[in-house]
Amino acid sequence: MPSFEVRPETAVPPHSVMHGEASINAQELRMLVSTLAARDTPRTEAQIQADVRQLLLRAPLDLEERDLTDVVLEAQAGGGTKIDVEVGATVIEVKRDLRKGSVREQAVAQLAGYVQSRQLSTGLRYVGVLTDGAEWGCYHLVSDGLVEVSAMEVSASKPNADELLLWLDGVMATKQDVAPTPEAIQTRLGAESSAHALDRATLTALYAANRALPSVAMKRHLWARLLRTAFGTQFVDTDELFVEHTLLVNSAEIIAHAVLGLPVDSISPGSLLSGEKFEDSGVYGVVEQDFFDWVVEVPEGAKFVKTLARRLARFAWQAVEHDVLKVLYESIIGRATRKKLGEYYTPDWLAEQMVQRVIKSPLEEKVLDPACGSGTFLFHAIRRYIVAAEQAKIGVAALLDGITDHVMGMDLHPVAVALARVTYLLALGRDRLTDPARGQIQIPVFLGDSMQWGKKRTDRVLSQGQLVIQADVLIGNPPWLAFRHMPPDTQKMFREMSESRELWKGRKWATQQDLSALFVARTIQLYLQRGGRFCFVMPSSVLNGGQYAGFRGGTFPDPEDRVDLVFERPWDLRRIRPHFFPITASVVMGQRASQPRPLPNTSERWVGDLQPDSRRWADVEEQITISAHIGEADTVRLSPYHERFTQGASIVPRVLFMAKKAPASPLGTPAGRESVRSARSVNEKQPWKDLPALEGVVETEFLRPIYLGETVLPFKAASSARAVIPYDKAGLMAGDSERIELFPGLAAWWRRAEQLWRKHRSSDRLTLLEQLDYMNKFSVQLPIHRQRVVYTKSGMHLSAARIVDQRAIVDHTLYWASVASDDEAHYLCAILNAEITTKLVRPKMSYGKDERHIDKYVWQLPIAEYDPEDQLHTDIARFGALLEKEVTALELDPKKGFVWQRQQVRQYLSTSAAGKELGLAVRKILA
Repeated sequence: MPSFEVRPETAVPPHSVMHGEASINAQELRMLVSTLAARDTPRTEAQIQADVRQLLLRAPLDLEERDLTDVVLEAQAGGGTKIDVEVGATVIEVKRDLRKGSVREQAVAQLAGYVQSRQLSTGLRYVGVLTDGAEWGCYHLVSDGLVEVSAMEVSASKPNADELLLWLDGVMATKQDVAPTPEAIQTRLGAESSAHALDRATLTALYAANRALPSVAMKRHLWARLLRTAFGTQFVDTDELFVEHTLLVNSAEIIAHAVLGLPVDSISPGSLLSGEKFEDSGVYGVVEQDFFDWVVEVPEGAKFVKTLARRLARFAWQAVEHDVLKVLYESIIGRATRKKLGEYYTPDWLAEQMVQRVIKSPLEEKVLDPACGSGTFLFHAIRRYIVAAEQAKIGVAALLDGITDHVMGMDLHPVAVALARVTYLLALGRDRLTDPARGQIQIPVFLGDSMQWGKKRTDRVLSQGQLVIQADVLIGNPPWLAFRHMPPDTQKMFREMSESRELWKGRKWATQQDLSALFVARTIQLYLQRGGRFCFVMPSSVLNGGQYAGFRGGTFPDPEDRVDLVFERPWDLRRIRPHFFPITASVVMGQRASQPRPLPNTSERWVGDLQPDSRRWADVEEQITISAHIGEADTVRLSPYHERFTQGASIVPRVLFMAKKAPASPLGTPAGRESVRSARSVNEKQPWKDLPALEGVVETEFLRPIYLGETVLPFKAASSARAVIPYDKAGLMAGDSERIELFPGLAAWWRRAEQLWRKHRSSDRLTLLEQLDYMNKFSVQLPIHRQRVVYTKSGMHLSAARIVDQRAIVDHTLYWASVASDDEAHYLCAILNAEITTKLVRPKMSYGKDERHIDKYVWQLPIAEYDPEDQLHTDIARFGALLEKEVTALELDPKKGFVWQRQQVRQYLSTSAAGKELGLAVRKILA
């Protein structure tokens, strides 16, 4: 978190108001904040008021001598009452201790009167702050009452002074000339800031009060229709998202004015959101009337826009060096929403290096980002053009004309387009935009469908009356929308377009495919000149995943227009830490040509741990190493066990399936039934983690043991989990089936589970039963075999064990196979748990966000099928049986969790005689 600059001086006593001093040293600040928070010490409200005033004037909040007229103790509020402290448009009410009696309730009512009185007398939007020095709460006026929108607490023993100053600055918006760094944007405007909480609450209240107005309702409807068309069922139509988008776009449009040096705090709100000042300035295509200008059409909306403008005007927008609006978007729009839409925004350092790599002649090449998002690639492409133009001594007017003719963007998301247009201005820079020599310019960022789903190929694209000529360079980060998350009509078009280009991989690969490969192939077909170059961020599985085999070939024989690519060596980014996407990434690049050249098997492997403040390529370059790496061939000889092992069933969301014993009713439970409730986990995801647990009295035959990844240790499987599974000898039962009526406890649980599933699922494509048996991963386990071997799907180390429970179901966090004998089971467990096996398979494994995905990569090792006539095989089986006994005998504390238990087992295996012998034997079989 950024800190405020303070002077390193000696302390002065608290309660001494220092008029005219605008700075405070670090020790003074800590002492003052500690004194304010010490509400258990004897003090008066007058002393707290004086210390609050001292904090406001002497801390680096840009409240100096000239602001003293705005900071008034006991200001008249009307009706004979007095305000404790008033600064700007903020009223502060001070109490000695808010914990006592009804002090808080009375203070909130009193503060409401002050805020309402000041708003009526000044015509400005006021906020209220209630504090006793330790607790700080920010309130805004809704109807005739106050609602708290943000709060923080200060510790007297460990005074978090920087956090308090950031919180106060967000509320009061006083500090000026703030450098718009990514850190400042996130802390001062992002979702966790007091400023965002206040603005969001105000905007939410405005929308709630005016949503029935015809113009507001119509814009809300048009917004939803566009996003539903673009993203199908992955678009979640909520008022909350509409409000967040409104705030983002209103902010971007105000920032656009500030970039031009326009006085945003004195421009009328209507003008700020309509863009008329841009037309007056000869800058077109930046701010236009849209879904989000409803704010100025409703009562009190103009006040909100003026307050927002005042808050944003504090930043020195001419000093931007990054795509800062991306930071704002990612902070406000949650990760889950962005993941559903396949939106992963590229770090500036990576975009900067990709631009340097692919744009060879910036003054001559037309560059298009067909999925421009907030404009990261546009920003760096523009800056590259500016460097080249200034080196060539090109004047401002010609420079700006050249940029707008050579750097273009397109996106389907209206919020992304609004942000990208402002990012484009930020990249141009205020000095150039305000240069008297500048002529009229049109910002070439278009709202449009780059894919042109279902349309025939054209050599040119007409978008909003602006002709986008085919490009010499395509660059960007395409949407990674998974096939399984596409709406049915999009799935149909996706498959048809993929099949015509030989990109479709059905059967087991169907659900693993995503939009990125087709997007790259299609946009190259539509927009890239023959001989032109491309550079795209893609999922790392493009390097060796089976679902991308057609893409790696480099030829897409679509009958409309064949596309052949000459691929260059890709960048493998899987070993960059921390991961910057939820899915690990790579970069593919090359040229459109007349003859294809497949993606090379050798990649540039990037390895490094990046510091949190690494924004520019110059920072990152020193922290990584790049080396050539030979990947796996497309055709790998697989172990016979590859086809025998299958992933377990999708027993998720856990809250609807997993059950634990619950206290029985005082009247007891019927024979053959058990009182249970949902077994919860800290790893549950939204929206399921916020749902209440299910409870019921379920027939015990439907309470099945479940093996999960976390229940498996090397050589030991301890099933501590159970789930409600609606299966009898005749098969699975839905809530409306006649058979389930015979089991009232199961029926009650399952119907409630189905109801919650229908209400909260991300797509209506699957019923809850279809989710359980997705790709037959449940039904293939039945009838359950006498003996199975399971191993973990993910992790830094393989863990495998035998299971012999013929009622148990295997979850999707494990892979399983039935075996013919005890010896075969011990043989497999021994090989899978050997340390050498994990070491050999690691380079083949794809990376997830926090761990490696083992999946079936282990079967790319030469693991032969068990042969009882082979002495080495029987020796390995014998070691496996012995180690299973030894591990079972270990005393492991179950309270310490499976990670600790696995570490203890691996440590034992590495030091035991049988473990060492096993390692030597497995080395021989894998040699």
